[in-house]
Amino acid sequence: MIATLEQFLYDDSERRLRKAYEIRGSSEDADIHMDEAVAAITVFISLIDGEGEQNILFEERLNFQQRQDIEGELMRIMYKRQKSGRGKNFLSERFTFKEVAHASHSVVLSASQLFADCDGLRKHMVSFDKRNTGRVKLSDLYWSDASLGFAFGESKEWLRRMGVLDESSTWMGPQVIIPNYIQAASNCVMTTSLFRQCCTNPKCQTTLSDLESSMGKAAVPAEEIWSETMIENMHDSDMMENKESLKVLKEKLGHISENHGGDVPIHGRLFAQWLHYLQPQECPYPYKRGQVEVVTQKDCGGDCVVDAKKQAEVEQKLAGAKSAVGAADQQTQEWAQQGEWLGQWTLDEELITDRTVESVDNFFSDSIRRATAMSKAVLVAAVFFCLSGFAILKIAPALLITRSTPSKQETVTWSPQASWNQKSHMV
Repeated sequence: MIATLEQFLYDDSERRLRKAYEIRGSSEDADIHMDEAVAAITVFISLIDGEGEQNILFEERLNFQQRQDIEGELMRIMYKRQKSGRGKNFLSERFTFKEVAHASHSVVLSASQLFADCDGLRKHMVSFDKRNTGRVKLSDLYWSDASLGFAFGESKEWLRRMGVLDESSTWMGPQVIIPNYIQAASNCVMTTSLFRQCCTNPKCQTTLSDLESSMGKAAVPAEEIWSETMIENMHDSDMMENKESLKVLKEKLGHISENHGGDVPIHGRLFAQWLHYLQPQECPYPYKRGQVEVVTQKDCGGDCVVDAKKQAEVEQKLAGAKSAVGAADQQTQEWAQQGEWLGQWTLDEELITDRTVESVDNFFSDSIRRATAMSKAVLVAAVFFCLSGFAILKIAPALLITRSTPSKQETVTWSPQASWNQKSHMV
């Protein structure tokens, strides 16, 4: 299934590059130089740009770093071909259509690194998160300095629909969840009719992969998870110094274990939620299925982008709400700020594979049903093969008599043919 999907996406890239060649008046049969290959890939990217809502290229040109990265990929392909020594033109410094297609597809696969500063966006948002909750006040983002290269214009409604907004704290007001915003549809750098290339949360993915490798099973005792987590994060001074938060998280992990009868399913929603609060700036908050939409600007409409005037209105409302809370006593404010970091914690569980425990009666009755169905299938198959054998015995002699000798005008030929055309993606 995965190989089929990869092939499907590669074919889409090849189709789009073929169109880029047509626009440039190039022939697929002719090998081209480096500059021509880069120019063809530039047209290839502009075609993707025209399909989606993004603006990948500035004035349909690559910047210096983007051009260097693409040339580097082409040089890698050339070096690998020359090193292999295969083909009559393996030492050529020109590129075939297939090689340019592989380079173009690599551009698609690495679009979030080539055309978006995902790490810079995360660092910029984290600079507002002084309490390490993985959340930034919406007003802070609206009024952040756009000259730094990051402008935030999504409306509150758009952020809410994408599952980016945390509105659980009356003291803090609306907050943007950093890792959820990083991977939101509004930050997708490349959008086509088949796929989107968006920013990811690689550190969180690495944490989960390391746990999977070290544990080697889908359900793990809470004590083992806690020990492994502390070892992995022992160099994170901010995490290790926050003893009170660690104590609460250890209790939460124990509650998850109790809900599942002893072990914690590491592919469940509750564990993903626990990971979010363990690494709030890296791991996204997991919503239940159906609560979050993949909403692009085109889907959301023109009102989803907030201009300066609307930003000012939002800021005034938030400032008024904060002033009202400020009238409360200091002790209430401190309590609210300490408790709000777990404001979105729920006990809703969802598993990738939801296996319900059956009773003994249900197990045996189900086994009987399966055995009955299997016996019927075997009986039908036996009858089918008996009838097929009878038909072959009746028909085969006649075929052998009539086809034993070819006529003078008839030429009998046979040539081996591949069952399928294997198209390698590796150069």
